[in-house]
Amino acid sequence: MGNNVFKNILCVLFSVVMTVALAACGGGGGGGDNTPSAQSVTVSGVAASGDPIADKNVYLKDSNGVVIGPELTDSHGNYSFDVTGLTAPFYIYVDVNNDGLATDADLYSVSTGPGTGNINPLTNLIVAVASGSENPADVYNGTGGSINQTSLDQALTGLQYILSSLLNTYGVSGVNPLEDSFVADHTGLDLLFDDVVVDIDPVTGIVTFTSSTNYTFCEMSIDLIVSDPLVTAVGHGAWYDIDGFIESIRLDINEGALSGSEIAASYQNDYLTSDSITAVTLLAGVVTIEGAGLVNGVTGYTFTATVTDGTPYDEVRLVFSDSTGTVYDSGTVSVDGSSYTVTFN
Repeated sequence: MGNNVFKNILCVLFSVVMTVALAACGGGGGGGDNTPSAQSVTVSGVAASGDPIADKNVYLKDSNGVVIGPELTDSHGNYSFDVTGLTAPFYIYVDVNNDGLATDADLYSVSTGPGTGNINPLTNLIVAVASGSENPADVYNGTGGSINQTSLDQALTGLQYILSSLLNTYGVSGVNPLEDSFVADHTGLDLLFDDVVVDIDPVTGIVTFTSSTNYTFCEMSIDLIVSDPLVTAVGHGAWYDIDGFIESIRLDINEGALSGSEIAASYQNDYLTSDSITAVTLLAGVVTIEGAGLVNGVTGYTFTATVTDGTPYDEVRLVFSDSTGTVYDSGTVSVDGSSYTVTFN
């Protein structure tokens, strides 16, 4: 896979089986009540993808197929619909080409009741994941899956999980792209949209996250999303200076078979190896491996290893500790020519 651990592989596998009810994350703008309201109520939000999506038509369809709109976004991407008498959930799209056709070139959102329904690249992805459809346009057009509060909550939870490190980088950890207050001002979540392009292949359902420098740092399949992926991490990396060998780290990790997994490192005259692997976790480009280990054949040590997708090279860190504290820390090492590979089951 070259020098990037997560390039051109699945970032994490999500499940589209929406049968397990997760704790509500606030998806969808307030409710899930599918009965028409007797009072005037609205669905409103901001359409943006870095810049505001201004002067574009927005349409809304209720769960009975009733379509209202278009409503024209203002210069800040704001829109609003009166949904009095309509039945939630509401499917929404901004007509990027203003051609009156709901296609994969447009952006989509959903609201399970009156309230906020922002429209942006992440709401577009949430619609696809929550419905189990490769193309969010199919959901609006009635040829894809439907969405309820449970599936919406799970999609949001999965998105927050896989993108946790990225969201944290932009100061929006735990954000709800659907209903949180949003301003297209090139800060926070909007800055993320400036820097990262989120693209869904409408045929395969493969989602790619590409930086503004055209580096694809993550790919994942929307029809295999789960919040707790099984990680397989294998490979070897070595470091040298002008005097020769410094250290090496070898991984042979299968989260589904931890008893047969191993991590080993050589550092000058010391040899460090795992005795048992207790945990393997993935958070948006960083695999963390924890367990008990030996130093020069002596037990009583614990360790933490991390493998991070880096640009241009992957980064690895290995820390061994005993009851008195850290006894070995490789530091974060950028690996030129590493052969680490991470996949998911």
